[in-house]
Amino acid sequence: MDASVASAAGGKAATATAPKRCRDFLSTLRDETGCHVVIPPMLRDEWEEHMSGFTRVWLRNMTQRGRVIPRDVVPSTRMRREIVRAAATKKTEADALQKDFHLVEAAIAYDKTVVSLDDEVRRLFKAAARSVIAIKKVVWVNPVEPAEKSIEWLRDGARAEPVRMLSHE
Repeated sequence: MDASVASAAGGKAATATAPKRCRDFLSTLRDETGCHVVIPPMLRDEWEEHMSGFTRVWLRNMTQRGRVIPRDVVPSTRMRREIVRAAATKKTEADALQKDFHLVEAAIAYDKTVVSLDDEVRRLFKAAARSVIAIKKVVWVNPVEPAEKSIEWLRDGARAEPVRMLSHE
């Protein structure tokens, strides 16, 4: 799960769309599913720097329940090169991809799922998925986008539906 979600989640008083949807997504994940969250040390540092007060309490609770996977993920230099070569047409795009490689690598290592608010980098990874086999089945969910029905998806078991995969056109 990307730090963008951890940062955006608001407390009980939050009424703005993004803070409320991120809070509701995290609460549903914690209270209504048995899902785990993968937060390798590199991502944990990013979370610590950006997470909201709500997310801090949520993460403590998830950790107490044994539902946080903190293991490191070994970077794949080859896959990273393939992704940049396949998707980046500008340096800014390459930089955006490089900033979030760890999310895709953690997803591949554990549950094949990324939860992030960054639709631009998702677009870039989708472009790469046309030719990079390793990331084709990675699921990408944005809890703020109403059309994605992320809470219903969680409640239905957070299955790897083809429409949510990076390979889906």
